[in-house]
Amino acid sequence: GVEIDDTATGQRTGSILLGEYGGTEILMTPDGSRAYVSQMETARVYEVDAATREVLRTFDTDSQWSKALALSPDGSTLYVANWTAQDISVIDLETGTVTRKLASVPAPRSLYATPDGEDLDVAGFEGGEIQKIALDTGLGRVVFDDGGAIAHLAGDEKRGVVYASDMALGVIWELETETDEVTQLATTDQKPNTIDLSPDGAVLFVACRGANNAVNFNLPGPEWGTVLLIDTESGEPLDAIIGGNQVTGLDVSREGDTLVFSDVLDDRVRTYHVPPTDELRAGGGGLHGAHLELLKKQ
Repeated sequence: GVEIDDTATGQRTGSILLGEYGGTEILMTPDGSRAYVSQMETARVYEVDAATREVLRTFDTDSQWSKALALSPDGSTLYVANWTAQDISVIDLETGTVTRKLASVPAPRSLYATPDGEDLDVAGFEGGEIQKIALDTGLGRVVFDDGGAIAHLAGDEKRGVVYASDMALGVIWELETETDEVTQLATTDQKPNTIDLSPDGAVLFVACRGANNAVNFNLPGPEWGTVLLIDTESGEPLDAIIGGNQVTGLDVSREGDTLVFSDVLDDRVRTYHVPPTDELRAGGGGLHGAHLELLKKQ
């Protein structure tokens, strides 16, 4: 299941039982009342009451290795990316049933439902594609292909852009949703994966796992993971945080004043206070640059 800890005390406060296996990814509804938790091994999604931590419903995706999740803008539909099946399950949340399957690029790693409800953007991890699926027809087209490994998508509704991290190339891309034009926003530390935007859209937070262990990427590598803060207007670094072994999970609070990220191989979650954007921009890059020596393990 999923264990719940108090971030202030580090004490376990409860758990969410999901059967024999744990959760893969978690998606919260905008109002914070529900959580949807995917489970790869069973190809299921659990709907959880955030207040009581009770599992309300269980959805079968009718697919394989279900991972990434996205909600439609009106909250009526759940999209589930199925890693090995190379498709997207479309679940009607009123009935809890799969209404159709959408063919995707190989190894769909992240999803972004556009605010107009017309398209679903898909991150292709195996080949480095960004795919756009038209939801009226169900047909997809690749609008970008860098040959790397697109790991995560984060959209800015106001500016009409989608940011994409490439774990293989160490790059953040910026996709203009109207024109499908893609430009490079910034380079990163090694293995960037999860990304998130500040509420004002001015700062992109990037979790970087660090260089892989030469024997097995599931073992601690020669570098500590990091979190980079990038100015979305200029692409310039605003700050850097040194994490633990393989920084992966990352989220910014709705108020924008709290950052949470996980050191996956250390089984640890950290919280940081985030200064206002103006203060970050006045900070001369913070620790960025100097952090390159600090991330190397002695």
